[in-house]
Amino acid sequence: RSRSRSRSRDRRRDHRDRRDRRDMRDMRRRSRSRSRSKGRDDRSRRPQRHRSRSRSRGRRDDDRRTRTRHHHQQQSHKRESPPRRHQNDMQKEKGAEGEELLFSFNASQLADRFLEVWSSDKSSNRVKNLVETFDEKNFKSHGLVRWEELFTGKELKTSFAATTPWQAKASKRLYIESGKKEDPTFALDFYKTREGPCFSNKGYELFPPTNNLVVLYRAQNSKLTDIYVGEDVDGIAISEDVDKDDIVASSSGKKALDIMLRPRGFTDLNITQHFNDYDKIVSLERKRERE
Repeated sequence: RSRSRSRSRDRRRDHRDRRDRRDMRDMRRRSRSRSRSKGRDDRSRRPQRHRSRSRSRGRRDDDRRTRTRHHHQQQSHKRESPPRRHQNDMQKEKGAEGEELLFSFNASQLADRFLEVWSSDKSSNRVKNLVETFDEKNFKSHGLVRWEELFTGKELKTSFAATTPWQAKASKRLYIESGKKEDPTFALDFYKTREGPCFSNKGYELFPPTNNLVVLYRAQNSKLTDIYVGEDVDGIAISEDVDKDDIVASSSGKKALDIMLRPRGFTDLNITQHFNDYDKIVSLERKRERE
């Protein structure tokens, strides 16, 4: 009995040892599988983390580059672009240069334009076309002898609108300019009776003037800024044989030259004169037509 008991105890002990060994093996297997799965997870996760970090770093680098590039562009734009006032001044200078090159008109051309519109324009824009040749804000009409103010540019529109036009043409003209582009230009016109425009030595005329007139046009920046009107006491308008020297030596020519040499006149004394006798030009054209 004692032997059987000891045998049974040994069997139970062996069975217990086997079970413990089996449990230990199972535990080892489980721990190995867990470590393997963790390693796999770590391997799969590590590249993803690395990629995401590299992507984020790349994005951050791109953002920094774009920011720095944008900053440099702004700085260069600030350096290149002048202040707002300077830009406006440049635009004004460019505009003035453009007008000078493309739309620069002297006193003779503006006087011709005014007489043409005054005599032949019967459209609804007649008043507007007349006013465009004048510096409406600063324009003044003066007497040629005493330089008294006769009327201003504020009265031009209403006066032109209230006047029925008539044929106006110059008989003679002396055009004077200096060597400086910044200086004004002048045109000294002589008109026969009833052939003068609406300007006279008395002011604004609603009907054709009844005396011979001399009109000095002053132009600057492609606009008529002033006119000086007087009576043609020397009779140059009706004279058939007159040249440039006769006009310069006349009383009207001397007064006109005095105005040109005073302030708001020529700053350069290198003066050029051009004389036209329109009566002779018309007579020559008529002879050619007859021939």
